[in-house]
Amino acid sequence: MTDPGPPDIDAVAGTVMDRFGCHAVILYGSRAAGRHQPDSDIDLVALRRGPGYVRDTLHLQGLPVDISVYGEADAAALPAGTLRFFAEGRFLVGDAAAAEAFLTRARAAAAAGPAPMTHEERRTWRAWADKTNARIHAPGEAAATLYRRGWLAMQLYELHYQLRGRWDPKIDEGFAEMARTDPALLSLFEDAQRLEPGPALQAALETLVGRVFAAPTPADT
Repeated sequence: MTDPGPPDIDAVAGTVMDRFGCHAVILYGSRAAGRHQPDSDIDLVALRRGPGYVRDTLHLQGLPVDISVYGEADAAALPAGTLRFFAEGRFLVGDAAAAEAFLTRARAAAAAGPAPMTHEERRTWRAWADKTNARIHAPGEAAATLYRRGWLAMQLYELHYQLRGRWDPKIDEGFAEMARTDPALLSLFEDAQRLEPGPALQAALETLVGRVFAAPTPADT
């Protein structure tokens, strides 16, 4: 077969603009950051006048296109935790001023990091983590056990960064960073998924929970 070559992303953006009635389209994700593979999704966020949010996936030029469309009021109300995902975005087509205003807010949210966790929030999350670990090892359905251990590991990954004043990076980047800077922590995350339910997994999860919550938060200082 003939290699179709890289996608015409501007043409894809034009299709999205016409289909959803948008006035600005922004590329974000791995293709905007230059970390994509040939078969990577095309991630687009689009702005339109009027209310409402639409999430859709199209298949264009042989690739999946993940689209988030925000009305002006909805875009203005986005929390920092959502905005930060668009910080590496770049304007494609439409109203450049509207797109740049949106991207400026996204970059500021990414640079600021998450809000400091309060003592009460920290106690609540720690209690949830301990309770979830205990429930993993209690008798019950295998599917529920698998779900809880995955949920716990995912939440601990996010909390590890939040407690240190950082947004959690994409998992490939975050675990690659751990491999360089804290291989023991990476090993605990691996054990959380690798070990069978039992004393060894429970001990590994207890150690992981302790490591995650060991760091002082800005609220402690």
